[in-house]
Amino acid sequence: MGQVACCQASYEDYVEISNIESEGHKGQGTIDSNIRCDKSYGKVSENCDSESKLMQASELFGHNVKEAMADVEKYLREFDLDSADEAMSTWLNRLNPPAQQELKGSTTYRKLQRSLGQYDLAKEMILSEGFEVLWQQDSYRMEIKRDPLHRVFEYRLVMELDQPLDEVLSHFEEQDLVHKVQKQLSKPVETYGDINPWQKVYMMSFHLAAIIKVELVTEFFRYRGKKDGYILEVMQTEFDHAAHGIPEKSWLTTRPWLLTSTLWRPHEADPKRTVLTQVTRAEGGMRLSSWMIDAACYLVAKSFTTDVRNFAKEVTRPGNAWRDRILQDKDGFYSEIEKIKQKATTTGQCWQACVLDRCWQTPPERRDGIPPSHRK
Repeated sequence: MGQVACCQASYEDYVEISNIESEGHKGQGTIDSNIRCDKSYGKVSENCDSESKLMQASELFGHNVKEAMADVEKYLREFDLDSADEAMSTWLNRLNPPAQQELKGSTTYRKLQRSLGQYDLAKEMILSEGFEVLWQQDSYRMEIKRDPLHRVFEYRLVMELDQPLDEVLSHFEEQDLVHKVQKQLSKPVETYGDINPWQKVYMMSFHLAAIIKVELVTEFFRYRGKKDGYILEVMQTEFDHAAHGIPEKSWLTTRPWLLTSTLWRPHEADPKRTVLTQVTRAEGGMRLSSWMIDAACYLVAKSFTTDVRNFAKEVTRPGNAWRDRILQDKDGFYSEIEKIKQKATTTGQCWQACVLDRCWQTPPERRDGIPPSHRK
């Protein structure tokens, strides 16, 4: 008997492919005469030969996979992982087995897996245990996790800020203005390639002891938890620099390995305030004593909190550039942040770490959160 498989061409169109197994045609695939196509593909004559029909079926087959990839990519561009994951699952359920395999073998599918893995790694860093309090003052707290090998240092910074979420994020989102607050930068932030508020590649430059230049070349992703009212960011220095047109580093320049996860959420008691939780993991480059790691983490965290405080003063001044950017909202970023604030307010529940959990339908690609030199 012949077995019939249906290859979906669009929402309504289909092509029935019959595998006729007979003594004279065993293993040869032919197209049944019952073929329907819309006008954009042209009609297939019942008298056309099998090869022509197979070619047309292949075109319809490829069209579906390309449409699926484009659908998922539009969400990935804004790091809208929930929508991208849902779209991928919907397409896989809609396509026939051969089309499913082609979609799973696509760059879009792998990109989605990597993005989901980046979210999971960021969540794990935020929720990780084993930190000790190193410094605490007012509504700021710094914790440190000690590496037994004394080569990697990791710290967590928790801050309660008096500014609403949109104002706080404008400090970091308006990157052409960052150097006006972060005075340690040796020049304005440089960006590379196609950027948007949800993902970008940029470089921040500092000088160490007036001789050594430090460049933080960062790939940045920003996820918005629409249902629970939070923002989760990932910043990593380990990625393909050449693919983004980033030049090679110059003499006496260092580019350290760094991985940072940042959770932003409106304060549950006062939506006009913001809670920041940031975990940073860095490689020391050599074996460091405990006091050196403590001192390095303290200085870095202290510098960051000083920048945030200075910005809090700057953003309250009448006619400041950040306030103008928020009001202009040229790419709709601050409108999205307003939705996050409203969602957190209407939820009315105390913050629980479990809200970061996600049940992805697409299997994430496990991300390695330690420096390459420490991997087995």
